[in-house]
Amino acid sequence: MSRVRDKELRRRRQRRAKLHQLKAKLAASKDAKERERLMEKIRRISVYLPNDLKDLDK
Repeated sequence: MSRVRDKELRRRRQRRAKLHQLKAKLAASKDAKERERLMEKIRRISVYLPNDLKDLDK
């Protein structure tokens, strides 16, 4: 593979790992303010995720 493609795949994998980490923190959070802060981070990384908090409990 080309170096450009490797960089793209590395960025995608890093984003996916970060999303999993943020979703785990979101599931463990109890404070509404913290949940909203985490949702902002999640939306910044992936704009295609649903806005509803219930859909991220998976």
